[in-house]
Order: sequence, then structure tokens, then C-alpha cells
Amino acid sequence: MNTTPHLADTGQPAPSFQPGTGELWRVSAYSRAGVNHAVNQDSLAFRSPDAFVVADGVGGGARGDIASAMLAKGLSALYQPDEPAVDMAISSLDKDIASKLNKLGEEAGASVVACIWRLDGSAGEYLASWVGDCQISHWKKTSAIWELSWQSTEQSYEHCGLQPPAGVSLQSPANMVGCGMGLPVSHQRLKFDSNERIVLSSDGFWRSVSAAQLGNFMNQFSDQLPVNAAEQLCAMALQSFSEDDITVLVVEQIIKQRQFDWTTMYNRFNVVIAAGLLLALSVLLWLAWGQI
Repeated sequence: MNTTPHLADTGQPAPSFQPGTGELWRVSAYSRAGVNHAVNQDSLAFRSPDAFVVADGVGGGARGDIASAMLAKGLSALYQPDEPAVDMAISSLDKDIASKLNKLGEEAGASVVACIWRLDGSAGEYLASWVGDCQISHWKKTSAIWELSWQSTEQSYEHCGLQPPAGVSLQSPANMVGCGMGLPVSHQRLKFDSNERIVLSSDGFWRSVSAAQLGNFMNQFSDQLPVNAAEQLCAMALQSFSEDDITVLVVEQIIKQRQFDWTTMYNRFNVVIAAGLLLALSVLLWLAWGQI
């Protein structure tokens, strides 16, 4: 599998600060064409900290580059979607991709995809959704060690227990967007907080870099990942002889300060009590001053 155009490509965006939330997010993204690939058919897009998408176009003669770019753009635009909303958006994009390529006179094209969206910032709740064999992994820091907390399961023929068409390997994706989807979208809700990291990647990365190797990388940068973390991870896959297009998107929350919530009755009561005490102290000081 193998994008063009990339919505975010081979740079490493600086940390993004969300005013008024006390949240500082570091997002590192990198994508490169596979060995001897004229076109990189992977795409990525994000709106930190609300949406992150990696899409992997199915290669060969098909226009997977167009399919993955349409998927990345369309899904990154969703805001706090629930599972039915994601299902509806992907079903619509499935038809839109087929229609677009038909109008261009191109061969059929398809893409697999992995995405996460923030649902509730105060609770740190995210929705992870995927089609095919792009991967999402969630990492947590326990004491001083980074450990894998959860990882998406691939929708390959082998993993789904399905017989592939003649000439197609068991490791190939059994579900793709753009050519009619044979399986439902997979979903998982996550709690994503400080001291946690999420990695989205195409199979050009995760089939060459094991979870243990990725864990070693996480622990090498225990306190904070470098801004070019995604580029380093892509280089690791290349050194492990990956010949496919490689895309990695890493998200970590650097800090999270507790914000005062005026809407709770408890906090309002505390403010009233504090104001009353200050007023009483002021009166006592005024009376004492008058007696001097």
C-alpha cells in the first residue's frame, strides 16, 4: 500500500496550546514513500487536540492516493462524533471516493484508515475508529516505565477468519473504504490524559516495528518525546526493511492543569465562604484601627 496531496506531510508541527484549558499537546507527524514507490499513497491530517487521522491508500494500479487524501480530509473535519456519526461519514466517503474516481476516469481506488476524536475534553474521553489495517496504539506511563495499554486489531482476512480472493494474501485488509465496505467500522472509546501517548500508523510502520521496539523508543524519551519523534520512528521502520509507504502520527499531552470550574455548587459555596471571611476580617481590622 502506498499520498497525494498530503494534508500534513514531512514536517514536525510545534506543540499546540489550547487557551483556557491548561492543556499542551505535542503532535509529531511524518510520512514517506516506500522503496521504489513513485507516489506515496498514505495521507494524514489532524486538528489538535480534536481529531487525528492516518489513511493508507491501497496501491497497485488503483488511485489509493486520492482515496486516502479524501478520507483524511473528510474524517479530520468531524467534531466530537459518536460511533453512528463516524459510520455514516465513512459510508458517505466510500461512495464519494468511488464517484470521484469514476468522474476522473481513473481505476477504482480504496484506502484503509485509523482515526481518533476528542469527545469530552474535561474527562479525556476519545473515540478511536478504524477500517482495515492501519493501527492505533495507546501508551501509558506506569511509575517510570511506558507500557502498551491498548492496541487496535487489524481487519485483515487472516484476523477476521475470512478467505481472501485468489492471489490476495491473508494479511491483506478485508475491509476498505472506496470500493464498498464488506465489514463494519471498528470502534473503541479511550481515556487519554497526561502521561499518555497515542500512535497512529500505516502498516508500513507497524508490520516492521514491533510493540516491544516501539516501547523501547517510548522509554528512551520517558519525560517528553522529541518534536521529530515520528520521523525517527519512520526511519526505524525503514531500517527494519519496510518497503511500503510509512506514516506515523504521535500525540502526547505534556501537561494538564486543573481548571477552576465555577459551574459546580461546591466551588461556588467555597468562593462565597472565602468572600465572607475576607469581609469579616476587613470589618475587624477597621474596628481595631478605629480604637487606636
